[in-house]
Order: sequence, then structure tokens, then C-alpha cells
Amino acid sequence: AFADVVGEVLALFTTPSDPLLTCEEVRTIARQALQTHDGGFQHPDIAPLVPKPDAPNTYVLELFHGPTQAFKDLGMAVLAHILQHILAKQ
Repeated sequence: AFADVVGEVLALFTTPSDPLLTCEEVRTIARQALQTHDGGFQHPDIAPLVPKPDAPNTYVLELFHGPTQAFKDLGMAVLAHILQHILAKQ
């Protein structure tokens, strides 16, 4: 799933023993931030790759299924959850 891929990529930037954000915590945060219910993302794939009907072998990555229907939802949703998590630990 998309949220799992995001969690794995972000986990590369932390360590299991990091006092503010462990690898497992960042994976959990990514799954929570990129949920597809409760006002989150409106498509089960979060950012679906959709074939373009008028162009063979051409696809469009739809980045507008977030709460504000803008591409920024993908990054800002995760960033906001990470910042909340770090501030709660301090």
C-alpha cells in the first residue's frame, strides 16, 4: 500500500533508537496520516495511477484525492503528524 511505501522511505531517515522518532513510529505515523477514511484521502489507493483513455501506454498520477484536493496533501499530512509526535515527546 502507498502508506507502507511512504513509511519505509521515511524510516531510512531515522534510526531504531532515535529518541524523538524511531523507524517503527514513522511507519505508524505514515499509515495514520495517509488513511482513507475519517476525512482523509478519498481514494483507496491514495494516489492512483490512472490510464489516459485517449493515449495508449500513458498514465496520470492523480494527486488530488486528499482532504483539500491538492497535491500538497500527500506531504503535509505526514509532516503534520510527525511534528505533532515530536512535540508531544518534548
